[in-house]
Amino acid sequence: MAEKEKEQESKRWNYIGFEVFPGKVKDFWGNSDEESKFRERLTSGKPEDVFEREDSVLFKPIMSETERVILMIMAALTVVSLIFPWFRVTHGHAGEYTDYTINAIGFISALPFLGSLGAWGTGLELPSLIILALYMYITPIIGVAFLITLAGMKKNPAKKYSMIKTISKLFGIPILLFFTILILASIGYPMPFGDLGVREIGDSYNLLSFLSMAGIGFYAMLAGALVCSLMAAEL
Repeated sequence: MAEKEKEQESKRWNYIGFEVFPGKVKDFWGNSDEESKFRERLTSGKPEDVFEREDSVLFKPIMSETERVILMIMAALTVVSLIFPWFRVTHGHAGEYTDYTINAIGFISALPFLGSLGAWGTGLELPSLIILALYMYITPIIGVAFLITLAGMKKNPAKKYSMIKTISKLFGIPILLFFTILILASIGYPMPFGDLGVREIGDSYNLLSFLSMAGIGFYAMLAGALVCSLMAAEL
């Protein structure tokens, strides 16, 4: 009777998983040196040394310091892009032309004039102008918020991750605006008052006209927004 109970008890332990292996169990430690090293680390006083192996990701941060610095640089790029050349145009008449470079800050002074011209156009001029202005000025605002959040991560990183993810998602707005600008430029429209002396425009405004005028600021701002938006998928 006792032997039968002992056999049943043995089967019970086997059933729930104890000592059930396809073969001999491998040693936990790779070698004696590894065992000695980890035993020494047990007395280091650091909790990560007690439970973590070298190839473990248990105590590794979600965002490394290198990633944080890169994101801060790209967020700063969305702000610095305001002073980069956004448009390069050749203006003049009768063969006398002068090259002009316009950044996002200087573009503000031209908005009233361009807006008045758009009122006489086909209806796409004003939406194109508004979307371009939104892309130009909303992106740096998001960039500043992202930069401030990243800079404050060292104090309390756990609470910052949620905010970083939220702001990172907002960078989808300038990305959408960027491609909307290109779509509207692809549709194009005739100029109500001619080329206004801008040689790159010609008789009508189209995608080729826009790309021939667009400067590094237009693309640099997109580059910063794209990289910063990646954290929305990572976190």
